[in-house]
Amino acid sequence: MLPSLVEFAQFFAGIIIVWFFLLAALVIYRATSGLSGIVDMLRSEERGGAIDPERVQLFVIFLGALLIYARGALGMMDGSEVVKLPEVPEELIAVLTGSNALYLGGKIVRSEKKGN
Repeated sequence: MLPSLVEFAQFFAGIIIVWFFLLAALVIYRATSGLSGIVDMLRSEERGGAIDPERVQLFVIFLGALLIYARGALGMMDGSEVVKLPEVPEELIAVLTGSNALYLGGKIVRSEKKGN
């Protein structure tokens, strides 16, 4: 007999959760196997391997936003069960949008300076 749609969805959700944990473990391993992983992510080949301030601010803002959202999600737990994920605050979306705009603006300015 074929499994019901609910059973299939639960099985698939379990596979996705395992996949995300393995992916997170890989990212954590790569980031902590010496600080070179994080520092290399912030470097720019266009600037001869120098660290880009745009990338640093984007990384810091992203980590801050992730922590704020995770704290909100943990606050919505009922005992050991997640009731629902919180809505992303509009202020957080605005900060992330501004951070990405600064990053892209820096890339555009650097490419314009390089072209002249």
